[in-house]
Amino acid sequence: MKVEDSESRPEKKPEQLASALPETLPAVTRAHGARSILENKWFIRIVAFVIIMGIWQIVGSSTNPLFFSTPVGVIKGFGTLLSGQGNYSLLDATIVTLEDMLAGFVIAAVVGVAFGIALGVSRKLDVALNPYVNALYVTPRIALIPLIIIWFGIGFTAIVFTVFLTAVFPMIINTQAGVKNVSRSLLDTANVFMVGPVRRFRSVIIPAATPFIMAGLRLGVAEAFIGVIVAEMVLSLTGLGYMITAFGQYYDTPQLIGTILVLMIIGAALTSFVQFLESKISYWKQTERAFR
Repeated sequence: MKVEDSESRPEKKPEQLASALPETLPAVTRAHGARSILENKWFIRIVAFVIIMGIWQIVGSSTNPLFFSTPVGVIKGFGTLLSGQGNYSLLDATIVTLEDMLAGFVIAAVVGVAFGIALGVSRKLDVALNPYVNALYVTPRIALIPLIIIWFGIGFTAIVFTVFLTAVFPMIINTQAGVKNVSRSLLDTANVFMVGPVRRFRSVIIPAATPFIMAGLRLGVAEAFIGVIVAEMVLSLTGLGYMITAFGQYYDTPQLIGTILVLMIIGAALTSFVQFLESKISYWKQTERAFR
């Protein structure tokens, strides 16, 4: 069998090489572009949204309107809430709810972070008070509502105190964990350079515990929002929580579901805002994760 020498083979011209490319190359390019679109997160979210709305419309259309509603019905009820044509104003109720939540959350943040730092720094304080913190943390807040009514009645003060009780314990526990889990190497380095207690606390402990503190604030804002809605359902005649109770009593399902969707949007926005602050304050943690 004769093997031809490579030098004896005729060289192909550029135009011959171009004509030899597979005819399926445009199809491959189109397939790659289609796959890129299918993998795009916004495309996936839009498709999921359309599917969910379609299922919701089908299920809602075949259900008694007293028990469930369709997306179209919810949009109509939502429009009534926004226009203020009904007995309740969505804008006014939202402002009241956010004011109540913000007041309770700020107080909880100050007390929770300060108390958590104290528990993390002082072992004796931790041993003495940690069991009570854990016991109160697992106690259902709704069980304390009758006691809160006895103490504060109903209204702004009672709602703020309920929000405070709901939000403060995640902040205490996360802040305490952050202070107690400061790297020993950092503390040893500070001791080697004879850093004083105040400066060590300010420059070593607090920065190291900041991611834990921000995680506590993120959990706290979610708990505060839950707490304010529960409190308004029982202790108030205004706010989004009261609107939910009123719509449920009158079997106004479209406006009830519309108000619940508003709660979902506000809750997601509050959590995203705290996450944004966390990324700005604990920016070195973001860089650290990027290099892992």
